[in-house]
Amino acid sequence: MRSPLGVIDGYSTLLLNDYGSQLDEQAKYYIQRICLAAERMNDHIEHMLSLHQLSRVEIQPQTINLSNMAQATKN
Repeated sequence: MRSPLGVIDGYSTLLLNDYGSQLDEQAKYYIQRICLAAERMNDHIEHMLSLHQLSRVEIQPQTINLSNMAQATKN
């Protein structure tokens, strides 16, 4: 999933860097939006992968005393 996003981001950045002076402001704006969207999508993928790793960890339930915890926050 990340590889195509890297390609999109890479080519978009190349367009801005190599041809930015030849593009009008609207075209630059569109390419910048493509770059930002690719970055956001990459962040979403990273978060999903992290969540997947967390879901594989075995949960060990424990009994806790909430009164003691609340009292500790007062002090």
